Amino acid sequence: MKEISLIYAEQYPADVIALNDAGLSALLTDDLETARIYFQKGYELDPSDMVLLGNLAHVCFNLGEIEASYNYYKIMAASEDPDTSEYAKNRLSTYFNE
Repeated sequence: MKEISLIYAEQYPADVIALNDAGLSALLTDDLETARIYFQKGYELDPSDMVLLGNLAHVCFNLGEIEASYNYYKIMAASEDPDTSEYAKNRLSTYFNE
């Protein structure tokens, strides 16, 4: 999976799905720094993609980038999508006692 997702991301660097997949494959192999890079690129291309943002927030939290993670979850909590908002509020409550 990792090799295929990296090829996909290299061939389609502006495809947020490709970037998310590459980030997920890095995450699954505990390469959090690489995962963050792919999720960040994807989020910069499409700030409305809440899946990418959630993945980015998760990775940042696990890297100890607590302020960045918090800010990303706050953005998600303000989403008009009730599932996204509820997920983020749950994370804020669990991780940040908010």
